[in-house]
This record gives sequence, C-alpha cells and structure tokens, in this order.
Amino acid sequence: MNDITLKLKSVSGEVYETKKCLSFRFEKEVYTPYSVLSGIFFSDCDVLNISDIEFFIDGKLIHKGFADIIEETESSDGKRVSVSSRGFSSLLLQSELPDGIISSPSLNSLFTSVNLPNITHEDSYLTTNYIYLSPHSSVWDACKMLCLKLHNSHPFISSPNKVSYTFGGNSLSFEPQNIISKGNVLNLKNAVSDVYMRSLTDEGNNFSMHINDGEIRELGIVREKYYAYDAMWAFDSYLGLQTKVNLSMKGIKADFVKYDGFFGEDLNDTVIFDKKQGRINRILVNGTKNGIQTTLWRYYDRYNNRNN
Repeated sequence: MNDITLKLKSVSGEVYETKKCLSFRFEKEVYTPYSVLSGIFFSDCDVLNISDIEFFIDGKLIHKGFADIIEETESSDGKRVSVSSRGFSSLLLQSELPDGIISSPSLNSLFTSVNLPNITHEDSYLTTNYIYLSPHSSVWDACKMLCLKLHNSHPFISSPNKVSYTFGGNSLSFEPQNIISKGNVLNLKNAVSDVYMRSLTDEGNNFSMHINDGEIRELGIVREKYYAYDAMWAFDSYLGLQTKVNLSMKGIKADFVKYDGFFGEDLNDTVIFDKKQGRINRILVNGTKNGIQTTLWRYYDRYNNRNN
C-alpha cells in the first residue's frame, strides 16, 4: 500500500498535514504546463486561510500548487476537505512577456526576465538567433517557440513545476502478469487538414500561405483553419503553419497501460510494455481507501515517440 500525504499551507505559514484520504486524482500531460490534483481528505485545517498545497506519494513530492478550490464539510465522521489544485507552473500560461524581438535567448536568460515563484527550469545556455513574441504572448508561448527552434520538439513540465526540454533517464518495465489492463487510442477530434495564413501583402480574403497535411486528408478529414499574419513566425512562416497542424494532432495515436500502485515515474521517463519501449506522455493516478492505480500513456504524434 502506498503512503499518501497532503500538506495544506496557510498564508501565515502554518502547515496542516494529513494522511487520511478518501479519494484523489492526480494528472499531468506533456502538452499541459501544469499538473492537476483533486481529492477528498480528512483534515482540521482552516480552509479560509490556505494558500498552497503539496501532495506526496511514498515521500516523493509529485504536486505543488495553488489552493484553487477548497471546501470543508462537517459530519458525524469528522471534517472532510475537498481540494482542487493546479500546479504553480500554470502561471506560465497566465503571465505575459512584452511583445517584440528577444535576441539570442536561452532558457536561462528567458527566466531571468520573469519573476515566477515556485517555478524552476532546466539549466540551459543553448541559444538561437532570436524569437519574436506577438502581443499578449505568454511565458509558455516563449518556452514553446524556443524549444521548437532549438530542438524541434515541445517543452514539458517535469517534477513539480520544472520547465524541461530534455528527457530523463528513468525507465520502468511491466510484465503481463503485473498489468491490470492495456489498450490503444485514436484521437482525431482536433486534427486539422489545411492551414491558411495571410502574408504581409495579402488583402481581403486572400491567404497566400497554405499547408495541406496528407496524413489527415487520407483519413477523409477536411478541417480547415485560417489565420491572420503572425509575426512570431516571420523567420519561417511555413514552419508556423506546419506547427499549427502538428499541434492539432496532439496524441493522435496512443497506447496505455494500467497497474496497481505508483512507482514515482514522470513525464518522458521510459516505459516498456508489449515488448515496446517509449516515452511517457500522460500520467493519471487514482487513489481510494482500497489503494492506488496508475495509468500511463505513450503518444505517437509529431513531437512524441517519433521513432516508434
């Protein structure tokens, strides 16, 4: 049986700790820049003064974030506290950078220009010539653009609230007898076949730049998107169009495995099952008083497990 600990921290610095859990759900995903925790616990905390939440499994901190919603209910069996929390790295989506050109950016230099408490990042001095940010671009937009130019890949959040570009070295393997269930997924609901964008000289209904994705068209899907000129992609407008297509295909194919317990894995750790090795792109951990079950997904799309 895994050991569960929830810590609720008040604005005055008090820490309320409980190991009494009725149920919880923890999830993180490679394209989402924060983890999500919800659950019901027994605690005598003062819910009106809680500021942040920490969640541990077997002593490992897997979530640290805001107390988005906390609700207490008193009954004959004690005081139950329902919590809903997003990781602190959700601020990456909510915090903006000034528009314009950032010259010779690295991940390290990018984060010297912002003040985001509780968020860390991979130590990287790798630079590209520049990135351009459109008005109201978020810090996460800048992280994505930099990662694309440096690595032709997508950033992700590892450990609690750490912006990462490169993969970890952890690996786990499952034999058939240790698997509760496994399966495959096809997700076409957002896949785009054609993307159009205006050039600087286009007027009216003219969209001279166009990308057609044969893989989606072959599936019989015609889903078109039209965009105004975006200076963020001035260095390569067609790469911008292709990126929009690629991101519409997030997790288009996937497989998954479910097992009892939780082994402390993180996004882009390696998992082996069905005699195939791949990176973990989504993690879902569900817990009740009867124990914990974990489901791991491997995506097969334009940015994940591309060699499989």
